[in-house]
Amino acid sequence: MLELSEELKKRHARDFGTESCKVLEWNEDGIERLILNIRGSHFTQYLGIPTDHPLAGYGYDEIPVRCHGGLTFSEEGKGGHYPAGFYWYGWDYAHAGDCIYFGIDKESVISEYGIDWTLEEVIEDGWSAYYDFKLLKELVEKIVKKIRR
Repeated sequence: MLELSEELKKRHARDFGTESCKVLEWNEDGIERLILNIRGSHFTQYLGIPTDHPLAGYGYDEIPVRCHGGLTFSEEGKGGHYPAGFYWYGWDYAHAGDCIYFGIDKESVISEYGIDWTLEEVIEDGWSAYYDFKLLKELVEKIVKKIRR
């Protein structure tokens, strides 16, 4: 179970600086979870599956996962922000209805209306996508096991 301090939970993407960086990475039941800060503007969230898993390698529009704004990313990790050994599916928090920053000062707000996502809210929002992905992962594993009999 992921444990975070109250101070960390309340932070926004802009609180992590203007350079894109990894905010959190953890594993839940064989699914890697990753949250990035994109240039202090907004958060992005990803679910990773080992690259040799049958669910890896599909386009984001082929994966039926409920998440904020829909999946917008699918790619094999090659290091850096996206760790190697995993195929990543992700989404962002920079849609209409989201508060988006271009920098870290109030004058740099692109859209000050809408949700000004905290890290805690992003984590909470990601649970439905995680559960969908977990069910899909388990179904695919059962199908593969049945076929290989």
